Amino acid sequence: MCIRDRRVARAGLALLVVGGLVALAWLLPVGPWVVRLVERVRAAGTPGIAIFAGFYVVAGLVFVPVGVLRVAAGFLYGLGWGALLVFPLDALSGFIGFTLARTVLRGPVQRRLRGHPKLAALEAAADAGGFGLVALLRLTPALPFSGINYALGVTRIPARTYVLASVVGLIPITFAFLQLGALLPGVTSLASARLLAQSWVMWATVASTVVVVVVMLVLGKRALANSAARDGAAAPARDRPPAPR
Repeated sequence: MCIRDRRVARAGLALLVVGGLVALAWLLPVGPWVVRLVERVRAAGTPGIAIFAGFYVVAGLVFVPVGVLRVAAGFLYGLGWGALLVFPLDALSGFIGFTLARTVLRGPVQRRLRGHPKLAALEAAADAGGFGLVALLRLTPALPFSGINYALGVTRIPARTYVLASVVGLIPITFAFLQLGALLPGVTSLASARLLAQSWVMWATVASTVVVVVVMLVLGKRALANSAARDGAAAPARDRPPAPR
């Protein structure tokens, strides 16, 4: 298979992954859950902000899709106030997951990475790409927010670089979701499984996911090849007998 054919196959695989995630969004009752949350937050008044914030941070740790929560924030607080609320929550939730993977969950996360070559490629690509790759990973909502936090926590990326790159990468898609929520006519619209599929956000998701997958594979293979080359160069040096004195 030539290089072009392999790239087309990878792009097709990325599209299948996105399609599966969109189909999953149709099956899980995330929309009704968010509707009930929004109703409780509105009924609670000002303390409702703390309720929403707590739910948002926890959701980012347990693989609940945070995209629909960004839409809910736009519906509740509008574009400006919603951004002031969501960006710190994204940074906090992401940092907690990143830190857990770097400390108490490091062993389980590393075992999970070893069992999935594509996740291992993500680890290698992150080491090679640094700030740019983290920002690129955040551009696509198709990749799970929680999964990225945990996977990158076991890399050598500094925590400060991770947080800054995450915030920068989340800016476009977060404002898109907030604006989508601010334009909703009513709270029941949040329960529509077609909310994402009927918006341009879905197509941005498809495009950004293809780009991320291709870049991740290229950087990951390059990093793994460089590591193998270094190991190969070091092996003869280790096997060489010591020089006579």
